[in-house]
Amino acid sequence: DNRHGMTNKHVADVVNDLHQTVVARRNKQETRPPSEGVEIAVHHRIDQSDGVKKMWWARNGKNSLDGLSVRDLPLYGTEMLRDAPMARIIITEGEKAADALRRRELPDYLALATVTGAGGKTAKAPSVDVLRVLKDRDVILWPDDDDVGRQHMMAVARSLRGIARSVRT
Repeated sequence: DNRHGMTNKHVADVVNDLHQTVVARRNKQETRPPSEGVEIAVHHRIDQSDGVKKMWWARNGKNSLDGLSVRDLPLYGTEMLRDAPMARIIITEGEKAADALRRRELPDYLALATVTGAGGKTAKAPSVDVLRVLKDRDVILWPDDDDVGRQHMMAVARSLRGIARSVRT
């Protein structure tokens, strides 16, 4: 059994196409292809048939962020910014929504996502250091359709003041 109370066989059966592993990458100013980055952490997600989501982070061989704050993880998709210098940025609440927008192939837009999670006692926004990659960009915030999502994006909007050229929802 793993720490989520499921056997490896059960995970393999449930996961099939429902398991989404997302790699958060920090954009590096090095002589590397723009699509490459340095792996910071891996976000695992299992959407079970009963509607329950199981999510966890893995870093440095551990099923945790190993001391790193979730607020210091880069936005999902940050490594694509270099290839889209003029794109308007849409920030979603989570990787799944950003991937769905990318599949729509919206010209002149790039979908990124927060990976901090929106719930909890206070809305968590990525740190200002993480958001600096959006300097002088036009940003559209796309919350989930609930109060928690709207509070989360309001926190992101506050953090983007003085960084983004414009921020709207």
